[in-house]
Amino acid sequence: MEGLFGNLGALDCAYFLLFGVGVLWAVFTVVTGGLAGDVDVADGGALDLGDAGAVNAGGAEASPISPITIATFITAFGAIGIISRHLLGASAPLSLLLATLGGLLLAGAMFLFYTRFLIGSQGSSEVRIGRLVGLTAEVVVPISEQGTGEIAVVAQGSRVTFPARSSHGAAIQRGTLVVIDQMLGTEARVSPKQEAGTTRNPY
Repeated sequence: MEGLFGNLGALDCAYFLLFGVGVLWAVFTVVTGGLAGDVDVADGGALDLGDAGAVNAGGAEASPISPITIATFITAFGAIGIISRHLLGASAPLSLLLATLGGLLLAGAMFLFYTRFLIGSQGSSEVRIGRLVGLTAEVVVPISEQGTGEIAVVAQGSRVTFPARSSHGAAIQRGTLVVIDQMLGTEARVSPKQEAGTTRNPY
């Protein structure tokens, strides 16, 4: 390593150490599924990715301070520091400046990527849930009086099921055709079709 990099000083060792830690952290984050922090899709498909500087994207929130952005910054900081010192011959202060700016830039790009693609796709899922109102569904698990059952509905070419309650609190038997009156999170409020009247399926 001495022939390629010369005598490594404390700053160079720090760059290599941070680069290695960043790579290991990124791998650990991917393997453990922690790309976006804590994800909660139980109520209407909402994602909670942290509290610091939250950005709202179609009902979902993402924090720029998350495991993947921190790992990106550390990895980029170390890599750019190594490149600037040993390939570009930059001085220590200049390499620190380049490493910091590069780390922030790449971490920001990673944050925008997850905001646009990961959370954006979740936001489109919420739109589909909202558009279920007015569709005809079938009760596949009986809905008891004031209780919960399950319905199946075909939307966008797929058959999906949701927990459901009667809009009027009455029991609804299995196999009954119902109309979705309202979606509360992922739970539907339904009425028997003959009571609710026919509605046009937008799909």
